[in-house]
Amino acid sequence: MVSINELTKIESVLRRAENPRACNEYVGKMRMWLASGQAPIDVRRRLEQLVARFGGTRFAGSSRRPS
Repeated sequence: MVSINELTKIESVLRRAENPRACNEYVGKMRMWLASGQAPIDVRRRLEQLVARFGGTRFAGSSRRPS
């Protein structure tokens, strides 16, 4: 299972959003960890916060052309 320390590192990656593929993978992993229901309560709360904050974010690459 994931730890609070790992979630802090993941949050840092999500905030920078430099690698859209990695960000989307992390969001998927966080949803999976949360859905498993096996996380300790402190980790579960943090997962809920991060999914609420970044779960609906669309991470786009810098090479994407504006419309």
